Amino acid sequence: MNADVVFRGTIAALRVEEVSPNGGARYTRRIAVFRIDRVWKGRVGPTFEMTAPEEIMPCMGYEPSYFKVGNDLLVYANGSPKTSEYVIPSCSRTALAQNAKDDFNELGLGEEPKQVNKTNSK
Repeated sequence: MNADVVFRGTIAALRVEEVSPNGGARYTRRIAVFRIDRVWKGRVGPTFEMTAPEEIMPCMGYEPSYFKVGNDLLVYANGSPKTSEYVIPSCSRTALAQNAKDDFNELGLGEEPKQVNKTNSK
């Protein structure tokens, strides 16, 4: 499994934030806020935030339109706990949970999310 985090969660909210990396040009990005049900890999607490892809041309096997409030997803994402910046790579196995039965069979039960202290994740 090449992902840094693997979890099942429901999108509780989507928000837009303005970013200016290293004082450069400003842009906006969408952030998905998940309520986490199960974790298979990575430091994922009861809630988890990550960049939500824009609805542009989908890649085979992955639809940016999955990112809607209320959707239950199996997420495979890459990133860094040091920066708390996680994204779903192109052609990820990320899917609606109802369509991920084979993945769940392969992954097993997973674990309940644990409290993650952000100051300890650096």
